[in-house]
Amino acid sequence: MIKFVGIPQLSYDALKVSDKTDDTFGIINEMKVSQYVLSFFVPIRDSLKSLELQEKAKSAFIYAQVRSYYTLLLMKGYDQKEIFEMLCKWFMTNTGIIERDKAEVLVSYFIQNCEVFSEC
Repeated sequence: MIKFVGIPQLSYDALKVSDKTDDTFGIINEMKVSQYVLSFFVPIRDSLKSLELQEKAKSAFIYAQVRSYYTLLLMKGYDQKEIFEMLCKWFMTNTGIIERDKAEVLVSYFIQNCEVFSEC
């Protein structure tokens, strides 16, 4: 396996949000993301599967886009709170979402799904 310095490697162990975040993320963000994951992870995952079956989207492509943008932000030296903020703005720009909390739900999904903040 090729290892890239400074870029987290993937694993398939389920981790809690608190295991993925550091002190820069903040307790309020951690609590919010944990609740979003509990409430919305399964429905979002199921929606992505449904889009895949309807051939309206390829979830692997979506995951790769999120992971690529996260990696870019990481390489630029942003901390986790800044990355969370920038990913929310990115989702709002690229999906047409207007409400900030909906963007936070999507970022939370990708945190739990290991595209963001994770060495899983």
